[in-house]
Amino acid sequence: MVEHKDRLLQLMRFEQVSIRLFGLLVAIIILTFYYLHSRYTLTNMQVFAAFLVIYASLILWGWLRMKLLLRFSSDELYRRYVRINFLFIFMTVIGLAIFIWGTVIQNFQHVTYSLLGTLIVVPFLYFEWWVNERLKKIDPEHVTNQDIRQYRRLKEAGEQ
Repeated sequence: MVEHKDRLLQLMRFEQVSIRLFGLLVAIIILTFYYLHSRYTLTNMQVFAAFLVIYASLILWGWLRMKLLLRFSSDELYRRYVRINFLFIFMTVIGLAIFIWGTVIQNFQHVTYSLLGTLIVVPFLYFEWWVNERLKKIDPEHVTNQDIRQYRRLKEAGEQ
């Protein structure tokens, strides 16, 4: 079992690398599509393909985070909740992809855009909190998103 401080540092490092790589990926996609759009006319399918690449990277991020969390504890219940959390990330990304696809084929009315977006994202946020609470009860050394934010604030303030 890995101690809380070591987990926190590993997750902070993972977060920093993930943000940089994801930002680089999004920048490359935006620049590529800007270049292609200036030269050619992009179809809705090509724009949707760009969103799929971004969503695929989110699934990869969730999978890598799951693998990192699975290394922290050998408790079977802890591992099950971590896998369930990844499954919910996966399903949320699939839901967002379907939402974008509906937008591409212009199947939704304007009123439903915000409603569907909310119905996809809000359950994910609640479920993420719920799983973190369960993981914290199972393993007191579990690092929550709140722990990461608090550590980052303390680090920026120069207190650690």
